[in-house]
Amino acid sequence: MKDQARLKKEVLLFLTCFLVSGVLLSFGPINVLADSGSNGGGDSGSDSSGSGSSEGGSGDVDGDSSGSGSSGSDGSGNTGDDPDNSGSSNDDKSESTEIIIDEQGREVTVTTEIEKNGDGEEEIKETRSYFDENGNEVVIESKIETGESGETETETIHKFIDENGNEVKVVVKVEMEGNEIERTEKTTITTPDGIEIILKNKVETEEGVQETKNSIEVKGFLVTTKLSVKEEIKNGATIIKSQLSTGAEQDIIVMPDEAHQIALDAIKAQGISIELTERAEEGVLTSVFMAESVKQGKLFGLFNINVDLQALINPITGELIEVNKPWWAFLVAGEDTNQAPVVEEISPISDTP
Repeated sequence: MKDQARLKKEVLLFLTCFLVSGVLLSFGPINVLADSGSNGGGDSGSDSSGSGSSEGGSGDVDGDSSGSGSSGSDGSGNTGDDPDNSGSSNDDKSESTEIIIDEQGREVTVTTEIEKNGDGEEEIKETRSYFDENGNEVVIESKIETGESGETETETIHKFIDENGNEVKVVVKVEMEGNEIERTEKTTITTPDGIEIILKNKVETEEGVQETKNSIEVKGFLVTTKLSVKEEIKNGATIIKSQLSTGAEQDIIVMPDEAHQIALDAIKAQGISIELTERAEEGVLTSVFMAESVKQGKLFGLFNINVDLQALINPITGELIEVNKPWWAFLVAGEDTNQAPVVEEISPISDTP
């Protein structure tokens, strides 16, 4: 009986140990699976593209969008594109310099700059420089701008020293937009003693209608004209020439400041304006300075009245051709005086380039 009881206890103990061992063994794989699941959760999310666990851990840094794990874990929103560079690839700028030999055999340095952007705007700049036969540098600068709507603006600057040692600067500017074209040419001549002579030609074309405005300016005094004017070197001297409606050219020797003084002495009025125009004299068409002013006075010494005054001046000799005023001007007190007032300087056209 004792042997049977002991045997029974040993069997129960064996079964108990067996059951405990089985339970422990069954819990061991669960823990291992849990650990591998937690590691695999991070890596498998990164490795879902099949790139490997070592790649999955660096998916956030590399921003690799090839794997769903990497793109999912890239919380910064970086999809591989650099936002700072967005649109910058549309900008294009280039510059080049070359030396060429022109038709006159001169060595010319040509520098070209081209700049474009994504809005369809383009700017082309070209600078040409060379030395003339007297060793003076000649510089020609040109610029073409094209807007996004197709409008264009061209500007050319030509700087040189003429035979008389005058510094000459010619600026030509052309603006085109639709049916409107505006061309402005401004020539500035600076003499060795510092006097500036400015010639300006402005042509506006709109719907086929053309309007021309020209001017000559010296020392702040301005003469306007519808005639074409240009600068020319004649017998070693700088001459201003006008072109008449017949096509004939005529020298302009008297400068605007001198014409103003002649007109002032003749009509003794303030606010004088002068226009270079043309008139027929003994059947011959010639240019003439026409100075005009309005002078205030009192008719019979009682009533305020304005008197229109006009003087014609020869632009070659400076001769006072005639003075025109109303026949009744002698009835106006203050219309004439022995002391000439100071002429008001006329400002240049404001939109000079």
